[in-house]
Amino acid sequence: MTDNTQEIIASLILDFTNPNSDIRERAVVQVLDYGDAAVDPLLAVLEDDDANVRHMAVWALGELGDHRAVQPIISRLSDPAERVQDWAARALGEMKAVEAIDPLIALLKDGNPSTRRNAAAALGWIGEARAVPPLIEQLTDADSVVRSNAANSLGNIGDERAVQPIIKVLDDPDAWTRGQAARALGDIGADDAIPALLSAIGDSGEWVRYNAVRALSLIGAQEAFEQLVEVLHNDDSPNVRRGAAEALAELGDQRAVAALEESLNKEDTQNLKRVITQAMQILKRDDDAT
Repeated sequence: MTDNTQEIIASLILDFTNPNSDIRERAVVQVLDYGDAAVDPLLAVLEDDDANVRHMAVWALGELGDHRAVQPIISRLSDPAERVQDWAARALGEMKAVEAIDPLIALLKDGNPSTRRNAAAALGWIGEARAVPPLIEQLTDADSVVRSNAANSLGNIGDERAVQPIIKVLDDPDAWTRGQAARALGDIGADDAIPALLSAIGDSGEWVRYNAVRALSLIGAQEAFEQLVEVLHNDDSPNVRRGAAEALAELGDQRAVAALEESLNKEDTQNLKRVITQAMQILKRDDDAT
């Protein structure tokens, strides 16, 4: 490092105030080159009046991964600017900051829904199993984003204690939350979830159906074959039909080739036709290999 390192870092942090987002982001990338020397100057601006400065500082500290920043970043989970809160949660996750787990669990009871949302997300990114019971409690939070973040985080952690509580979330009034529940069940990979996921294929929410289809393929649910074919042929959403095509390829049942060929002949969505063709190629390649 040169004698004027701190001056250069200070100049780059000053660019965090620039109204041009490209300049702000470039300044963060350049600050990272200074490693440990940048930590204290970044910590010093975490309570700056400018939300852009706080945002960029949290981002940079998360990338640097210095654990001196953990407690100051936890304080940003209650920042007035939601984007700062979001990045604080991401930073703690990137740092795998296990020392943040107890403070984050405490924040799950915070009166501000935004703080609870970000605490739930951060716990999932850190990925420690002791966060499972408090995250399960948040599956019934009054705020739908807290519930969806809790479900997603439980999926990231992958602990089977969460399976039955997440199955109940498939009946949540919020479609996004139901979709995250379906996705989480696939990430955990629990066979116990198969009947509930088969029912979720008929959900009114497009992304609930898509995530249910993908979850069934991740679990390897061969009993889902007939329903996946039905989805491939008849679902109103191209995204869900795409998920069904991919799922059928992943399940590896050679009966799917005929169903995919039938769908290809009547499908008018070019991107989906490409996915169906790829699925057929995967199945035929697997058949040739046996």
